[in-house]
Amino acid sequence: MRSHALVGALGLALCSTQAFAASVRASSELTAEDGTKHKASMAFDGKLTTGWAEDEMGPGEGTWIELKLDRPTQVSSVSIWPGDLRKGKRSLREHARPHTVTITLDVGEEEPVTVQARVRDGATQGPARIDVPIEGLARSVRITVDQAYSGYIRNDLFLSEVAVNFASGERHGGLDKLDTWLASDAGVKAAEAQRTEAIARFDAVDQSEFGDREALDDLMGWVVDGAPYLRERAEREVPYGFRMQAVPPDDTSVQALLKLKDPVAAPSLLLAALRLTGSESRKLERSVSYLEAYALVKGGGRRSVPLWGDPGFEKGALQSFGEPLNLGIGQYGDVYVADVANNRVQVFDTQGVVRSVWGEGAPVITDEFFGKNRAHYVAGAKPSSADVGFTQPVDLVVREDKDDDSVFVLDAAGMVRVFEGSGNFVRSWKVDFDAPLTPGMGGEGHLVLTKGKVVVVWGDEGFVYNEEGDELGRFEIEEGAPHDVLPMKNGKLLLAFRASAASYTLDGFRHATYLEDSLPMGYEAWTMAYDEKGKLWVVTDNGWAIKYKRPGVVDYQVRFSDASVNAPSIAVREDFLFVSAGDKLTLIDALEKRDEAEEAAAE
Repeated sequence: MRSHALVGALGLALCSTQAFAASVRASSELTAEDGTKHKASMAFDGKLTTGWAEDEMGPGEGTWIELKLDRPTQVSSVSIWPGDLRKGKRSLREHARPHTVTITLDVGEEEPVTVQARVRDGATQGPARIDVPIEGLARSVRITVDQAYSGYIRNDLFLSEVAVNFASGERHGGLDKLDTWLASDAGVKAAEAQRTEAIARFDAVDQSEFGDREALDDLMGWVVDGAPYLRERAEREVPYGFRMQAVPPDDTSVQALLKLKDPVAAPSLLLAALRLTGSESRKLERSVSYLEAYALVKGGGRRSVPLWGDPGFEKGALQSFGEPLNLGIGQYGDVYVADVANNRVQVFDTQGVVRSVWGEGAPVITDEFFGKNRAHYVAGAKPSSADVGFTQPVDLVVREDKDDDSVFVLDAAGMVRVFEGSGNFVRSWKVDFDAPLTPGMGGEGHLVLTKGKVVVVWGDEGFVYNEEGDELGRFEIEEGAPHDVLPMKNGKLLLAFRASAASYTLDGFRHATYLEDSLPMGYEAWTMAYDEKGKLWVVTDNGWAIKYKRPGVVDYQVRFSDASVNAPSIAVREDFLFVSAGDKLTLIDALEKRDEAEEAAAE
């Protein structure tokens, strides 16, 4: 089991100035309709299943909670577990949560030390701990709520827990007394009894045909708030505000839940990770991400996905993690999409139904993304170097040949693959790059067909091949990595940068600048494509679509969205725009949008 010595192993060092007693108070305390009291002391008791709630009008702005220490104590960090965590994300949504707080250290003799901190919204991003560095000597630690997120059901603001010096690691003297007891015969006996109880609960759940909910609840409680014997002893030896350091998650219970692989336990394990710091916390968070992904795979996903896609891993769903989902249109109206994080290419017909999926294997759990590890997730196909597989396809080009489409696909492993429109594999080759692509940059890998050549733009370097995959040349891009690339009729490349586009020859010589005076104001990102007549189109992430008579000369522009769209990519045919953003496709009739705007202006 996880002994209290592990807390010491997390880097906690003896502080020269210690508080051995503490008291708490708050601007108000809520007594709920069912009689449950949410006292100020519950925010400093070392438990995440209890917490303080204020009892004032509104969502709690201006309310405060304070820890009074019995002597001046050196403080270097204050940690906050915001919101009501009793039922995880559900209770976080139901009640108000702090948005911005001010932490004040007051020693009574000098000017107080204050730090303001922003708190992310757990209702949308899940439970979290905020660690705020703040240096000073204090007789009191006050947290004032400056702004708050309103609750979806109630406006009672909750703080589940507050701890002093949890993140920075300064050790409270009461922990030494706790360690002494843990090393005693009584402490060792209590720890062994707890281990036996946890194993018994695991057996009860594992050996029952339908599980044992009471035993599972015990295990989940012990990982969230620690072993009962340790909590009880910590209440005697460690004062308010320092108990989170004293009571880590019960390790035997954590291992039991991980071995059971019951997705019901995932929220409890996530809260347990918030009781830890450093590598121990990250390791448990990764285990939780695997468990959540395992639950999705085991459940099989949705049987029906909306037309033109929806976020997810199922057939017809799309997954990008913020990367552009590049796309192209075939001669029969099919839309080919590089489904980046699902390691596949999906082909949508003219009605928005997926007619085929290219990739290797069934949905899998993976943590691979652009050559690095991230939280485990479910991908629609496994990352693969096989002829029929992909490792995060980042771009594709569709060429209309005499009898069928030819589709060229580039993935994040540097593989270029060529397929027939039916999905039959033709050939492949690998780009000899020096450094991998970087995710989160708005797209660094691009593929272009021009004058019988295949050009790969990989970061700030270009590679030129013939269609058999033989390398013909390389060039450097003096302006850095472009976020989009198109071929020009004269054989040059049109490269998109932040505020304009530039033409380059295939030997890296920069020519003219384009579009710098025609892009709309207020965008952060933009992308471009040609329609079937070779006319240039640009779409910006603030909702504008622009058609050009020629680069730099606008034909017309329309507002297709009042909201911003993340990492857009486009394909165009007959003034119909297919925009991929938000892990789905949107079909836009640009001419209809133009006519509506003109009619509105005339009125």
